[in-house]
Amino acid sequence: MAEVERGYLLDPFEGYPAGAAVRRERVARVHRALLDEADPAAIEAARGLAAELAAGDPAFPPAKVLAAEADFVAGERTGIVARLLPVGDALPTYTASQMLLGRAAELAGDLPLAYSAFRAVAAKSSLGLRRTGELHPRVIEIVGNRLREALKGNRLDEAGRQLTLLQSWAPSEIATYEAARAVAVARGDRKAELAAIQRLVEHRPEDRDLLERRSDLELEVGDPAAGLKIIQGLADKNPKDDQVAARLASAKFLWRLSLLPGKVREIAAKPELTRADLAVLLFWLVPEVRYGKPTEGRIAT
Repeated sequence: MAEVERGYLLDPFEGYPAGAAVRRERVARVHRALLDEADPAAIEAARGLAAELAAGDPAFPPAKVLAAEADFVAGERTGIVARLLPVGDALPTYTASQMLLGRAAELAGDLPLAYSAFRAVAAKSSLGLRRTGELHPRVIEIVGNRLREALKGNRLDEAGRQLTLLQSWAPSEIATYEAARAVAVARGDRKAELAAIQRLVEHRPEDRDLLERRSDLELEVGDPAAGLKIIQGLADKNPKDDQVAARLASAKFLWRLSLLPGKVREIAAKPELTRADLAVLLFWLVPEVRYGKPTEGRIAT
């Protein structure tokens, strides 16, 4: 067995919260022999003890870890991930299990799973911490690619799962904000898109497209005053830009609408207006109508 692998083969009780002293000693002795000898006799001794421990308690985690370590030393690694995944789910900070699970997953090509396992015990294992840092950039790239492929296939649930991983593993990275925006757009969730853009603008404060989109979303589902302020700032910087001027006029109108009473805003949001609706809007939106005094009365027929 290569020396580099020894760091992943910990005492099966490493990080396990309980265990009788007698069992610990027997496991430790067999474990040392497994690492030092790495021969068929040591492998069979480890498997035999693991089977004995499992006979008394089939769900006993150190027994599963010891059996998995014996398989790893013997070069029979295909079943290790399946054996240790349930252990990791039940005991996420169980160091011996997670370190071997991470290494087996890495060798099998599943880097996100390996990263997840190493990350779970990074606070308890210097090797786990180092491997977490080494794998991080590649894993974030892989998860981002999986998310984009899910969106291309309109598999929004899968995209959401990948986004959850990014938000857990890289909560403050631009890639995560961009992914969150993409998922929000696919779902038609404007509030979630606004939240993502607000974070992106912090990193790209001069990005005009982002600023314009943030302004639109603030006016629609966020803070209309903030939306107006953003587009006013762009207009100040681009006084001769007709497109920005048009956006500013629209923003001012929407901002005025946001100040109206709730029932009036509901009328303004209707796709079609009755004469009564139009009269209400004229009253609230045109100051001359609201504050003007009649000088002549007429009867309309």
